[in-house]
Amino acid sequence: MIASGGTVLLVEDNPEVASASIALFEELGYQVRWARNAEDALREIVYAVRSAYADVLREQSENQLSRDVRDRYSETIRLSRARRAAGEISEAELKKIELEGLRYTTAVVDADMQLDLARARLAGLMGLPPAEADKLVLSDPGPTRTQVSLAALTQQALEQRPDIRAVRAAQGFAEASLGKER
Repeated sequence: MIASGGTVLLVEDNPEVASASIALFEELGYQVRWARNAEDALREIVYAVRSAYADVLREQSENQLSRDVRDRYSETIRLSRARRAAGEISEAELKKIELEGLRYTTAVVDADMQLDLARARLAGLMGLPPAEADKLVLSDPGPTRTQVSLAALTQQALEQRPDIRAVRAAQGFAEASLGKER
């Protein structure tokens, strides 16, 4: 029996073969990403890894935030218990405050699960076994600033973007064809 689920990156330049392969993989329960060539496949892989990396960083941050909020609210609960002992608030008010504290504790559990899922996704993309996923603790290198002028960026985009290169090639072909007609 073949395991189902997950995502398959299919690299195939023939649309008919790709269509048949996609249908087969989807029947087996896989999601299929199709790339027409190795360059597109590499682009898909790089995007997936970068996206998973960003997800882990975000989940780590959200996890820490949920822990901080829970820890700070525990001080509110402690003070409220002291106020209840002094007779300043009712038992019902204290129970509401404690119930709110449980909500923050639940948020920490949810954040832990989301972080585990993000780590597992990144580990899978990196080819690591599932047991290694919980060891992935990433640090955000922060933004790096490079001094580049807008003109230089525009020039680089005009030279390197595949869609613009394709248009220029088609334009050159058309001009060459016109030259032969004359």
